[in-house]
Amino acid sequence: MSKKPLKAVFLDTSFLITLTDSGRKDHDVAVKFFSFWFENRVKMFVSAICYAEYLTKAESLPGYILNAIEVVPFNAEAASLAGQFMRQKDKLHSPAGIRDALKDDVKIVASAIMYNVSALAHCDGNSMSKFISQAHEIIPDAKNLKSILIADGYDEGTASLGEPFLPFVD
Repeated sequence: MSKKPLKAVFLDTSFLITLTDSGRKDHDVAVKFFSFWFENRVKMFVSAICYAEYLTKAESLPGYILNAIEVVPFNAEAASLAGQFMRQKDKLHSPAGIRDALKDDVKIVASAIMYNVSALAHCDGNSMSKFISQAHEIIPDAKNLKSILIADGYDEGTASLGEPFLPFVD
């Protein structure tokens, strides 16, 4: 029996970059999501893997972001899930083939599953969305993990880690 997911969100490297770079296409959307989660005290996790990736582009995260998130380690349980996932790697090809970041993306998804969060927020529809969907098939505890693709725009239903708002169409 799987546990009810924790009302929390994992933030991917792409989300952090978009949040902190006002020149990025979906910056305003990332800010809205982050602000909603901060104001509503939704727990925000960032894998140490994502933080390390982010730090290859910048010296540090702004203090207000670093104080609002919890940087979590990639531990043995997450490694076990990532290994289970990678053993199915024939299913993990992105449309452009294997990316260099594939192994890290799988580790990030595995960490989100291990922490039993409600969602993983990211800006990568080509691979991260696909990996989350495939994790649903491969890892039983992944069934409740939602993908929040920032390019889909801000939606308060999604931000509250519920279902996106779908307007009534007559």
